[in-house]
Amino acid sequence: MLQKKNYSEDAKNFFFDEMNKKKKNQLKEKYGMDFSEEKENVPPEVINGSLNYVEEFEEVWKNAGRKKIIEIIGFPKFKKLNELTPDKLECEISEVLSIYAQHDINIDIIELDEVIDEEFYKFLTEELPEHETDFMRVEGMTINYIYEEFHSGDKLDAKNIIEWFSYPYFERNEKEIKIYLSKRNLTFNGVKKSPSQFVDEMFKLISGYGKILKFRSVFKEFNFNLNEKIDGRVHVEFILTHKAVQTAEASHLKKRKQKRSTLNLIFDLERSKYGGFKIKGCSVEKITA
Repeated sequence: MLQKKNYSEDAKNFFFDEMNKKKKNQLKEKYGMDFSEEKENVPPEVINGSLNYVEEFEEVWKNAGRKKIIEIIGFPKFKKLNELTPDKLECEISEVLSIYAQHDINIDIIELDEVIDEEFYKFLTEELPEHETDFMRVEGMTINYIYEEFHSGDKLDAKNIIEWFSYPYFERNEKEIKIYLSKRNLTFNGVKKSPSQFVDEMFKLISGYGKILKFRSVFKEFNFNLNEKIDGRVHVEFILTHKAVQTAEASHLKKRKQKRSTLNLIFDLERSKYGGFKIKGCSVEKITA
């Protein structure tokens, strides 16, 4: 039996298609937007809702003004830190965060164990309220802040430099790797190396792997300000998924199998004059194929 065609659905889609064409032209003329790339199989009605939201956002953004956070949240009166006993502080932090949330402002901390309650409360009630931002009110939109945007911590900075280094490393991109290395006194397994020698030694660690498909970093231990030469030391385990190297015996196979390996490395770090760290050395703790 032939399926009955839904002409009302076709008419609705035709209507939204025409509306979307008109809306895209308007947004292109007013804001220079490019709609050359569009997801397939998205209903025209859904696209229309998205375009309307984009238009609302652009209109509000055009009229956005600079405001202090304290003005956005309605000038609440916060208690002074010296007015609070330690057992009341955690509850008061929750109350302050609730005030921010009522005005669609979310605040979080990445490294919770590096920030004490007293520091966080002072940030919430003294520092952040004086921060200025381009303020606009769009339904459903939130303002999001991370404590570390204002106060970077050693642990997060150490994680960042190793993560930034690891992407070009596992892609075997020698030029980009060197961006993250110290310019002097590089060592590999305790032996002084030039940047090129250091990179060569690092590549040898993964030379037996095929293409690395993905990796995960597990940070094991952090130590900072060890001595005048080393500002940080980080133990990290890289869990790698990679193509198995094709051997002569297995050359008839059309597909290479995937393998999982782990690298346990110890990175020595030095502080950068621009903030954060640079990688000063690496030692091999353990390799599991």
